[in-house]
Formats: sequence, structure tokens, C-alpha cells
Amino acid sequence: MYRNKFLRVNATFFVVSALTLTACGSGIEDLGSYPEKASEWVSSITKAEWDEAKANLFTVTMVENSDGTYGFTAEKPLVFEATRPYVLKIVNPTTNAGKHYFTAPDFFKSIATRKLETADAEYKFPYLQELELLQNASSAREALLYFVAVKTGSYAADCTIGTHSAQGMHLPIEITGLKNLKLDFEIPADFNSALTTDARKSGSHAVWSSMATQTVTMTESGDAASFSPLNPTFTKDQAYKLTLTKAAEISEHYYTASSFFRTVVWRKLQDSHVEVKPYYLNAIELRDGAHSADLYFVPTQSGSYGVECTITGHKSAGMDGIISVP
Repeated sequence: MYRNKFLRVNATFFVVSALTLTACGSGIEDLGSYPEKASEWVSSITKAEWDEAKANLFTVTMVENSDGTYGFTAEKPLVFEATRPYVLKIVNPTTNAGKHYFTAPDFFKSIATRKLETADAEYKFPYLQELELLQNASSAREALLYFVAVKTGSYAADCTIGTHSAQGMHLPIEITGLKNLKLDFEIPADFNSALTTDARKSGSHAVWSSMATQTVTMTESGDAASFSPLNPTFTKDQAYKLTLTKAAEISEHYYTASSFFRTVVWRKLQDSHVEVKPYYLNAIELRDGAHSADLYFVPTQSGSYGVECTITGHKSAGMDGIISVP
């Protein structure tokens, strides 16, 4: 059911039966009938298919061995087929003493990511640069990565802390199937890619010694909803920790400010489960329940940027503000 083609009709992709073209007497795949944009790969998958992927998820557990070595264990080999949707669950169990990375940069750039999900939040971005699972003695720290496999090849995941990879925290990843499929992450032409390698990404940079803090709270009252403050102001080249928070009785909401998020240097995104280091952030959602997440960044460009909740009806209910950088 997944080895289907995508035929463009009036700018919409429809699933049709597998199609081959014949050239010089041999069968070749019609690669031009597949999506190219990451958003199109994600939207081509139905809810039922995402539900099936979650029901058959792949799990990787971070392991600290009694002899002082480390490892990743996978319930089944990380072999994914191009064009299919998957959910990868990464776990740092309570028995571990420390946090660990799941770093797979080439793999992250070979998949169309739908979202990264924890018990606290959902994060949406073009692709990951690094992912770190935190440690907690009371309950396991977990993250779910939803994606469509696209670019075939052999990849690997490592923990980049010290010698953890050399001691066993190294795991092969494979994407098989159709070759030469296209994957466009839809990075705007005016995006300054130098932001992704800016020295201020490091927590050891001097800018973080004078970090400022702000809090934005998601609120509801009757049919109205808002962010408090609705219109925050940040100073250019000042380091910030912005805490997004909501009470248990408040429904889930997005904080979508993609035009602003593309102009900052990202150190990390953090909740009680993970530290996320994305290429850049598009949106973050706080899930049902009392949750919060911290966004560490340095604004680099003056301007006014829209921020909203993109869930239907929430913007018109009052979740429609402006972020200012004088």
C-alpha cells in the first residue's frame, strides 16, 4: 500500500496504483510523479497511515552498561523504505545516570519530518541537527520522531558526548527502495544560513553569561484565547530564555512565529524530556495538560513579526500578536 505513486492533478497529489514506464525494454520508475517538497511528502500520508506507523513504531533505547560502556539497543533494525511513513521512539530510561545524544545529521536530512513529539510539546522544523534525551530517575525521558523516509542510503546515529560513540553508542540506519527521490526542505531564499553555524549557538559563548528571561503564558477565558504578553519585545543580539507555559485546564495551543524564528541564532529548545537543536524552528505546540518549554535564542534582525496559534479558530479568538525587535 505504500509503494504507490503520487500523481499531480490540479496541484493536488492523489494516490494511484504503482506505475512504471518502459525505456529501451527495461522497467524504470516514474520518479517525477512523486512529491518533492517536504510538506507534500508529509501531507501525502493519510491519518490512518500515520496511526499505523505509530502502532508499529521503531524504538531505540539508550543504554549505560554495568562495565562503564554505552550503547543503543533497537527492538528491530532501523531499516526504512523510501516513501513510507514511520515513527521512531527514542528512550533514555530511568536506570541511566546521564543524558545522551541521538545525533544523525545525514539521516535527518534524508527524511521529511512531520514533527518531534514529547509528553510536553510538539516541535516543527525543516530538519534536526541534534537531539538530546535528558535524564530523570522517576520516569523515562522519551521522544517520538514522525517522518517519511525519502533519500535512500546508509546512515548512522551516535551519541556525541565524550567517547560514548566509541564505547558503543553507534547505530546503523538504512533507507532502502526507490533511489533519486527529491526532498526540498522549503528553506526560504532569504534565509541566512550563517545563523546555523553562528558561534552564539554554543552555551559557552559569552553572550549567554548575560541571558535575559521572558515568559509567555497561553490563556483562555470563555470563547477568548490569548498569549500573555501578546506582543513581546526582544532586544537584538541579546541572549534569551523564553519560557512558553500553560495551565492544565488550558487546551493545547501552537506558538507559531516562523518568520521571527528564522532570524534568530538557536542554542536549543528544551522541555522536561529533550533538548532539541533544529536547523530552525517553525512552530511549537504545548500539549494537553500543564506543560512548559524553554526556547534559547539570540535575535539578530530588527523588525515586527507575527505570532499566532494556527489551530482553527484560535487566531480569531485572540491568539494573534506581534513580536518586536527594535
